[in-house]
Amino acid sequence: MQAKILLVDDEVDLLEELKWELEARYYKVYTATSGKEALIILSDTEIDILLTDIRMPEISGVDLIRQAKELYPNLQCIILTGYGDMKTAIVAMRYGAINFLCKPRDVEGNVLEAAIKEALEKLKLIRSVQEKQMRLEEANRKIAKMRDKMKEILESQAKELRIVKLREQLVRVMNLSLQYYKLATGKRKIELADESGIWGLTEYDNGFAPRTMNKYLRIDTIPKKNPRYKDVQSTGYFVLFQEPIYPHPDVKNQLKEALEQLESLISEPALDSINH
Repeated sequence: MQAKILLVDDEVDLLEELKWELEARYYKVYTATSGKEALIILSDTEIDILLTDIRMPEISGVDLIRQAKELYPNLQCIILTGYGDMKTAIVAMRYGAINFLCKPRDVEGNVLEAAIKEALEKLKLIRSVQEKQMRLEEANRKIAKMRDKMKEILESQAKELRIVKLREQLVRVMNLSLQYYKLATGKRKIELADESGIWGLTEYDNGFAPRTMNKYLRIDTIPKKNPRYKDVQSTGYFVLFQEPIYPHPDVKNQLKEALEQLESLISEPALDSINH
């Protein structure tokens, strides 16, 4: 792209001469005879290099650089100064000027061209670093987004797995409860439902059946919404507290272990997902 240069000097003849010389080198050149006029140009146009005299009415070159750098932090500023303004030139460099040229010696020919090329190289390097930084930040944003997505997927899968484990455990507890109840007392599941008072009985033409309890004997029949895990747990404890006629410690211990595992699963965060 064609580099844009803003020349600022209240010496009109010098301004026109420099403009002609720089345009001959294929730069896009803007001119201003005061700092105020320069700021108007800067408000509308992004400039690459600012060449400004130090001594000017109203707004000095130092103040112009300070205000211009606020508009465009990457702006490369070069001071045009006389021999008696060296201290001021040093101050200007503290505000962001990268070089100074002494008038009239350094503003002609190769010295001016070398200063401009040096400024453009520095600007190119700054923009390159900024572009890489932007790409790095964008890459980091994408990585963070992917990481958040993966975390969300893993958490969802972990939650689903906990739900599946809980449903499996509900079935295990219910089947062990029925098994131990029958072995220890000789009674059937309809009697367990009736005696425990936990499960209702559904009346049919040929009698009664614990229809709701039966749903918890297989994973695929357990309700997906609001399963009665507390009732399953209560059923297991009800069976354990019975006075067995025929002790079966092995099955009893399996039921105790299954109830402990069920209690652990119920206390996990996945429980909220089961209830909604």
